[in-house]
Amino acid sequence: MNTFANIARTFRAYRRYVGKELYLVFVLTALTALTRGFGITLVLPLLRATQTGGNLEDAGTLERGLYNLLSWIGISDSTSGILTFIVFVFLFKGALSFVQKSYVGYLESDLISTMKMRLYDAYSNIDYMYYIGQNTGHFVNVINQQVNRFNKSFRFFTAFVARVSATVSFLVFAFAIAWKLSLAVVAVGAVILLSFTYLNRYVRVLSRRLSEEMSQLNKLLLQSLQSLK
Repeated sequence: MNTFANIARTFRAYRRYVGKELYLVFVLTALTALTRGFGITLVLPLLRATQTGGNLEDAGTLERGLYNLLSWIGISDSTSGILTFIVFVFLFKGALSFVQKSYVGYLESDLISTMKMRLYDAYSNIDYMYYIGQNTGHFVNVINQQVNRFNKSFRFFTAFVARVSATVSFLVFAFAIAWKLSLAVVAVGAVILLSFTYLNRYVRVLSRRLSEEMSQLNKLLLQSLQSLK
């Protein structure tokens, strides 16, 4: 449960600085994942058309629905027609993926500039006694290293959301095709997620230690440069 609480807390942090545009990223990501899952599922009617000539006696509910969709389009019994339709679906998925990644890149550039300007304004209004009580390397580390790391974490977070969305999309379509096999996959995935929970805690400790070490490194670097003057 701590993993999901950390994800929610991370989302609120990004929501604070990115704004409502973050929801558009999620919408584009979900549409991309659904389109990918739908495109892969279209292989079923393609195999049906090439092997059985469209016989649906042993077909499942999802496959029958796909066949009805292709029949409505008029390509249910055409191998080349189904292949063309699959190509168009994946081209549409590629366009959605391009738009999503381009928009994430735009948000990244806006995020890093916004955070650095806010930190600079905060430094201008900081209490002087607090300022002289801290090493200068700490402030340099926050506005440079930590902001860059936060921006990089946003990129990783959006990539994580994209992969989770794709996984959920595949599982939904897989449950509709073979729910027993899909249930076994979910059980294995839960075990893997549990093992990564402990790894995530260790990585978080290392991240905080890295931040402290970078602060000290910046302090020593500034002192070395000032001693050369």
